[in-house]
Amino acid sequence: MKKSSEFISAFSDLNDQIVAAIADGSFSRVITLDKARQDMMQDLVLLAADEVDDKLFDFIELCTRQNTQMIEDLELEVEKLTFRNNRFTKAVNAYHN
Repeated sequence: MKKSSEFISAFSDLNDQIVAAIADGSFSRVITLDKARQDMMQDLVLLAADEVDDKLFDFIELCTRQNTQMIEDLELEVEKLTFRNNRFTKAVNAYHN
């Protein structure tokens, strides 16, 4: 990664791919893409100081807020699915008893 603009472009692409993988329910792909995204964050520390600007930090902050919201949304969906699954399991068990 040579410039913060290149970093922003590549990181945005990974974020878009992660959102698409979540929408498709391809969670193993999400894990793979997130690992690549984490590697990019580690590479960020290798950028020369003159290549890092406020735009990059603003971008990272925005991504952090978006990722936090996405995680909260997913946790809510998992909670709903768990509740429905438990209710269904109880109904099936009651039917068989």
